[in-house]
Amino acid sequence: MTGAIVSADVIPSKGWNVVLTPETSLDKVADEAGALVQAAGFTQHTQNRRAPDNRGYRNDKYEIFINRQDADGTVSYTVFTR
Repeated sequence: MTGAIVSADVIPSKGWNVVLTPETSLDKVADEAGALVQAAGFTQHTQNRRAPDNRGYRNDKYEIFINRQDADGTVSYTVFTR
């Protein structure tokens, strides 16, 4: 995925978060990111298609949340260690 990074933050002792403004549609980015995460062995455990579109994935080591923010046209990726 290509786009401009809006912010990148460390969540001390828990994980990290990256927010970006993608060059493609938010729907496409959220779907592609979810497919990539699942292809890497994560299972989806939550999904809320209402605005904002929030999806959660996990494996034995990490929990990932992909959040589409329609209001400002960004997608955030938050990763927590388990």
